[in-house]
Amino acid sequence: MIDTKKCPNCGLDNPIDRSICENCTTALTAYGKELGIPEDYTRKLASQVDALNERPAIVTVMTIFTGLLALAPLAKVIGQFRHQATMDPENVNAISTAFAAIGPIFYAVILIPVAIGLGVLAYMTWTQRPWTWMVNLAVLGVSLLVMFINYHFQFPTFLWLALTGVFAYLWTRPGTKAWFALT
Repeated sequence: MIDTKKCPNCGLDNPIDRSICENCTTALTAYGKELGIPEDYTRKLASQVDALNERPAIVTVMTIFTGLLALAPLAKVIGQFRHQATMDPENVNAISTAFAAIGPIFYAVILIPVAIGLGVLAYMTWTQRPWTWMVNLAVLGVSLLVMFINYHFQFPTFLWLALTGVFAYLWTRPGTKAWFALT
């Protein structure tokens, strides 16, 4: 049986001749302390790991927000196909009906990949991909821009602006960035 000593920080049984813990690099002897590995380094690392294990609530909110945002392009495509022009009883508008049928196809070609991209972004946000932090911030900005361009200032617009502002504030908090390992 090999003699071991237990690490006071992580509890790992280290060989008796070790001066630094194999797992968490905590000094086990006076010589280990002289090596210059700061003791607070292990505590900082442990706190960073704890931060990564606890998903901030805004990540769930942004995942749902992005997922719902992915449905908007699909709804637009479906609406275009449902409301396309039809032939009149005298059959005199054949050319306009033919050209009107092209519009929904263009919408589908452009908006279906956008919807798929937003769905993938929602999934990747949930699974903690670091690049999604910046992309979601851009999505919030684009949604604000679209809101300014397309809608008149009414109550739902102000509600949307307020929600997007709150989402952006919470999204840029240090805890959220730390969860995405961006600190």
